[in-house]
Amino acid sequence: MKIRIISMGRTEDDYIRRGTERFLKQVRRYHPIEEIRIKETRRGKSTETDKGLRRDGEKILKQLDPRDRVVLLDRQGTEMTSERFAAFLRKRLALPVRSVTFVIGGADGVAEAVRARADEALSLSRMTFPHELSRLMLLEQLYRGFTILSGKRYHR
Repeated sequence: MKIRIISMGRTEDDYIRRGTERFLKQVRRYHPIEEIRIKETRRGKSTETDKGLRRDGEKILKQLDPRDRVVLLDRQGTEMTSERFAAFLRKRLALPVRSVTFVIGGADGVAEAVRARADEALSLSRMTFPHELSRLMLLEQLYRGFTILSGKRYHR
């Protein structure tokens, strides 16, 4: 079983790209992880937001298997300490599922169909962050969670 991260858009900022690569490498020391980036549908007028969200939602849903445990990153989701997230991670990885898949929406969030498919929602903060920064923060917390579970000094 592996961890998967499905996110919208691409990373344009070099510092986020470097950080993402760093933490992907760090997490892979502990557990297999796959990152899937989906190209966000172009949006013109504000009336196209709903159409774009639906199209993007369809792209996300195509990446999901019924055997996946889907965790939506959403500011309305459950907030946790790093220690609680480590315990959350341990419990999810013990489930008989194909993968634990974290979904990060784009600038406009995610479609209702994706929300409905999610098994649970997790919040990194009540604040809103760009999706690429959320991906970096999630990767760092995954790494921190694994170091907590293995008793390493990274988490103090």
